[in-house]
Amino acid sequence: MGLISVPSSFDSQPRWQTGLSQNSLARGLVGLWVPSADGSVLPYNVATARRSTGTTGTVTKGVAQPGNILSFVTGNIDTNELLDISGSAITLAVRVRFATNSTLQLFGNHIASTAGYLLYQNGLSVGCYLNGVLSATSSSLSGTGQWAQFAFSFSGGNSLVAVNQAVTSASKTVSISGSGSTVKLGSYNWPGFANYTGDAEYFAVWNRGLSAQELIAFQSNPYIVQQAPDEEVLIVVSSGINLVGAASTQANPSSTGAISQIQILVGATSTQVNPSSTGSISIGSVNNLIGAASTQVNPSSSGAITVSGINNLVGAASVQVNPSGTGAITQIQILIGAASVQVNLSSSGAITGNTTLVGAPSTQVNLGSSGAITIADIFINPPGAGYVWRSVASNS
Repeated sequence: MGLISVPSSFDSQPRWQTGLSQNSLARGLVGLWVPSADGSVLPYNVATARRSTGTTGTVTKGVAQPGNILSFVTGNIDTNELLDISGSAITLAVRVRFATNSTLQLFGNHIASTAGYLLYQNGLSVGCYLNGVLSATSSSLSGTGQWAQFAFSFSGGNSLVAVNQAVTSASKTVSISGSGSTVKLGSYNWPGFANYTGDAEYFAVWNRGLSAQELIAFQSNPYIVQQAPDEEVLIVVSSGINLVGAASTQANPSSTGAISQIQILVGATSTQVNPSSTGSISIGSVNNLIGAASTQVNPSSSGAITVSGINNLVGAASVQVNPSGTGAITQIQILIGAASVQVNLSSSGAITGNTTLVGAPSTQVNLGSSGAITIADIFINPPGAGYVWRSVASNS
């Protein structure tokens, strides 16, 4: 049984993992059930990081490019997740391989023919019911035994149906209300239809209508919902290793807001700038601005650059500048590497540190008229050349 023709980027992706990125396709994604990477037949919802609770009948787990699959023989899977959606916007999507030309239940939370959402196999096509109304039907495949992706998107009085990245549209206003029933895979709670028999790789539901471009992007590479977007703008980050890599930039042009982070700007040519008139750059932990030619600047008129952790501005030609009129640079174990510079142009603020400016040739300057440079244990020569310990207290 062959695969549908999809880009090589789809086939070469790693197997599904739990958790979502901040990619725009993940916005509104409330359910994405995929086979687990372990030996269990119970799939994970990567949108909620919850595993389904049980199966009825026979459902097995297999392996097929690009990863694990679920094979429905006689049973179904209860996700044990109540994911009601109400209103006029929804998207449902599956990747399946039909074993028969039949009318079978695929997945949903429909109940009593009146409420909820579902997809069902309609011969060699897929149909979508919303609140007991057949809202759209896809085009048909040429036969059984071929992998195919189907998606249905509704919003703003319009419906979109995508089959293997080919999208058609029609005018359609829908209404969805909560069914109060958990989502079933390979079945749903509407009697009268047989359970699905065939293979599946994913079942997905969004609480919004995806655009045609989003449907094509998702079907081109469903794994994209777990990948980082091409570009992110970070303003406030409280933890994690952010902006890792060369030539990373983080800026906050806010007139008042501060940039607060832990473990940031790791890599060469990294820059962190806060041109705020009042806000400060505050770094509270370890490994900030690590790499060559790293820069941290705060041109604030009052805010200070404050670093309380270890190993900041590590690498060659690193620079940290605070031209503030009053604020001080306060750090511990900073500016490690060759040709490192720490400057405070403040008229009154002091540079205060401990075990700083490690590497040659390192420089620390304070042009303040009153502030002092106070440092202990600096200018450590490289290993093998001996160690020179100097205690310096000077004010240029």
